[in-house]
Amino acid sequence: KTHTSNDEDLSLETLSQDLVNICNALYPDPSTEFILVGHSLGGAIVSNVASKQMLKKIFGLIVIDVVEGTALESLVHMQNVLLSRPSSFKSEKEAIEWSITSHTIRNVESAKISVPSQLAKIEGKTGTKYIWRTNLSASEKYWEEWYQGLSEKFLSTKAPKLLFIA
Repeated sequence: KTHTSNDEDLSLETLSQDLVNICNALYPDPSTEFILVGHSLGGAIVSNVASKQMLKKIFGLIVIDVVEGTALESLVHMQNVLLSRPSSFKSEKEAIEWSITSHTIRNVESAKISVPSQLAKIEGKTGTKYIWRTNLSASEKYWEEWYQGLSEKFLSTKAPKLLFIA
């Protein structure tokens, strides 16, 4: 389990530094070359890390399904997405089923792997429930920051780059 001093600090700089800290902890050898891969917000994070050369040796940058203009334009719909999400579930299985029926995730096996880690188990007087680990509404103040300047960061990165768009 990991802990933070402020679970609601989801600024691009904090998320980028988290990635750098993880890479350095897993691969302490300074000669390690990294190929950074990120999807959506992850793409914004790896582009930020690469453009600022926050890791010593970046061998490649791969960004999947995120373009600055499209990402910024889609932010107006995020509140509706969040309002349509249940705030809690009776079980992990119920959360997995919701993710499939809502088309949030289309692959059942993927949902079984990715959904449980997004949940926190809460024991209360009325029983057990599962809530979202991250309060996405609290992250709203960072949404524009995550994607502003993304194109420039991606293009200015010195490492070889690959952009996948669905």
